[in-house]
Amino acid sequence: MLTKPFFTSLCLISTFLFVETAAFSADYISPKANANRLYLSGANKNKVYKTVDHTDDDPSYSSNDYFRGQPGIYRNEVSAGLGLNYFKSFGLQLRYAARILDEGFIPDVNDSFFIEGSVGPTFYGTVNGTASVTGFHFLVTGRWDFRVNQQWTLFGDLGFGYNFVSSDAKSSLSSSGVFPAIGVGALYNFTEELAARFDFSYQNFGIGALFRF
Repeated sequence: MLTKPFFTSLCLISTFLFVETAAFSADYISPKANANRLYLSGANKNKVYKTVDHTDDDPSYSSNDYFRGQPGIYRNEVSAGLGLNYFKSFGLQLRYAARILDEGFIPDVNDSFFIEGSVGPTFYGTVNGTASVTGFHFLVTGRWDFRVNQQWTLFGDLGFGYNFVSSDAKSSLSSSGVFPAIGVGALYNFTEELAARFDFSYQNFGIGALFRF
């Protein structure tokens, strides 16, 4: 009952965003990230910032030169989303992520690494005759980001979480207690600060909004 309209809406939104990407300017850069854009000079947070002047022929800024360029200027993110938790029940996700590696594990690729935490409720409804069963989880993951171009970022995450369930019905739910947090996803960057987030994971199959600072 919930699944069909949810997946239909998700497909329509995804289609719109892919069309939007194709119509977008090939070399979009937000005003805040234009000339004299600031980047961290390395993975060490104690290092000073350096200025990188933007030029139209700089391949690091070309949307056709995928997975190249510099990491974004912001190191922290907050996001909120909704969808299906554990491929089963409607839930909400509130997240905070901090970038701990500006340069990831693959040379010459624009990748970075985050530690991310999440909390949120899951609304199971009626389980084995018990009404209004609710769960509340917290989880921690490592998130590996790959900046494809100015619009798209792909990521994978891996970690673990714990889900508290409100009643004795928890013995009937496989998602109760400790669970693996594993999945993939994508970010569509409207600006350097604001993005739409798509999660395809065990803990959440849904959409949300993300803000960087």
